[in-house]
Amino acid sequence: FALPGPHVPTDYCIAIPLYLFQMPNFHIFFSAAMLAALGHLWTIGVEEQFYAISPLIIKRTKNFVKAFLIIIGIKIFITVVFAFSFKFLPLQVEQLNKLKILSRFLYNLRFEAFAVGGIAAYILLEKKERILDLINRPLIMYSNLVILLLTMPFGNRSDILHVLYAVCFSITIINLATKTKPVFFLDNKYIRYLGQISYGIYMYQAPVIYLVSNSLRPYYSTDHLLVWNITYSVACFAFSIGISIISYELVERRIIALARK
Repeated sequence: FALPGPHVPTDYCIAIPLYLFQMPNFHIFFSAAMLAALGHLWTIGVEEQFYAISPLIIKRTKNFVKAFLIIIGIKIFITVVFAFSFKFLPLQVEQLNKLKILSRFLYNLRFEAFAVGGIAAYILLEKKERILDLINRPLIMYSNLVILLLTMPFGNRSDILHVLYAVCFSITIINLATKTKPVFFLDNKYIRYLGQISYGIYMYQAPVIYLVSNSLRPYYSTDHLLVWNITYSVACFAFSIGISIISYELVERRIIALARK
């Protein structure tokens, strides 16, 4: 499951406990790389940390929207402070390196995106009809999808874009959840089933990509680059979906049924 390139040593005595206790994103402070094919699981850590912290803020403010706006405001303020520090402070090399690590950690700490989702959930659960009616208008729905598709290639360039993505996905989720003239190609039995197995797709995709990449590497040739890339992409997609279906039908479905008893 290793990809070629410079080998970054990993202290597993530090890494494994961080992954087990929902803090994989803190691994940034100890290593330049995440745990190979498990690196993408840092997002679960951020998610669980948000779920641990946000109730405390909500309890203190007694106001859902205000609490989530505070979270968004804090993240934006800290981001601006870091940007100011990089540009204007006379930092030594060691200080600059430490600030870069902190900045990378902060960049991956997507609390503001979860907060946007929290506001969307509040709008949906409290049945804010005027807002829901606006969101479910065809012009808004399809404009939202166009904006999302056009900006996705630039996602790693700005924190602000990730707030935009959170808003766009929130609009799509609300649209599908309310079933008010849903976007036609996102509401069919095949897409719904992909939604059911989506957690498995998320979990297994990285190991599959690593495995397929190394399995096909001996056949890589610049003379047949197009064929190799198509084969690689199709294999990654097919194996990710296949393993996720097996996982959902044989394991996850039974656990869900047990939890509902």
